[in-house]
Amino acid sequence: MPEVEAEITPQERGSLFHLIAFRFYKERKEDGISKVTEKELKIALDQIKKIAEEELNKYPYKDPVWIAFKRRYMGDNTGRPGLLEAFLNNEALDVPSAFSPEHFELSIGIPLNQILLIKIPKRNRGT
Repeated sequence: MPEVEAEITPQERGSLFHLIAFRFYKERKEDGISKVTEKELKIALDQIKKIAEEELNKYPYKDPVWIAFKRRYMGDNTGRPGLLEAFLNNEALDVPSAFSPEHFELSIGIPLNQILLIKIPKRNRGT
């Protein structure tokens, strides 16, 4: 009898995180905002958690293992930060720069019919 997986695979976890981050930065870019700053960290956290909740709810799991997995991403009501909050805190503490995310990595494992092709223009270097 094949073994039943109690939670999503490491590849699915990585793809899920990349999808959440992709959507987060894509939405921010559409709103004219990209870089996360300490000043608007609370707003950014609410935004990424909303996206994560939407993506996590697409999975059929409801068992205690899944609940624990979601808490690792979202944090919990005891004040323990989740992976998403740690990610944004790290983004906000990044060295100040004029650069902001513009082109995003595509997640491994996305079906070919769901991939968006992004053309990155060559920079004119004055030559």
